[in-house]
Amino acid sequence: MTAGLYFIVVTNQGSSNVSVYSENGDGSLAQVSGSPFATGAKPSSSTSFRTPKVNFIYVTNFGSNTISGYTLDPMTGIVSPMSGSPFPAESGPVSIALDFAWVYVASQGSNNLAEYTLAGSGGALVSVPGSPFPVGTSPDQVFFLGQAPVPTQ
Repeated sequence: MTAGLYFIVVTNQGSSNVSVYSENGDGSLAQVSGSPFATGAKPSSSTSFRTPKVNFIYVTNFGSNTISGYTLDPMTGIVSPMSGSPFPAESGPVSIALDFAWVYVASQGSNNLAEYTLAGSGGALVSVPGSPFPVGTSPDQVFFLGQAPVPTQ
């Protein structure tokens, strides 16, 4: 398989897995080899982070209170579970957002926002001291809004 420029990740709550597709530049999709990939129970949200050498995919699992992590090789399309995955989450994680160094997870069962950092180059999640943070009742969505830092020369 020749990997495409973009990858599409679909969480499948009823079958507790994720489907991953490569977008081939002309709008056509090809399912990545081995897809769909098992997650925890009732996956509810996903996000990704792309580097030149690897893509990270994270999936919240509402039914098992975990976050599944995967690496995706952008050249081959091969998806592999991350070392240490699944990662512990608060009760009822429903939404996940990521910027370049931080991962945020809103959880309905515990009414909070958990913050993680990426550990090393493998993408493992580590809880930030002081996390989780209280939010309103039954949070449904979290997203990151901001501007990436401008590199200094």
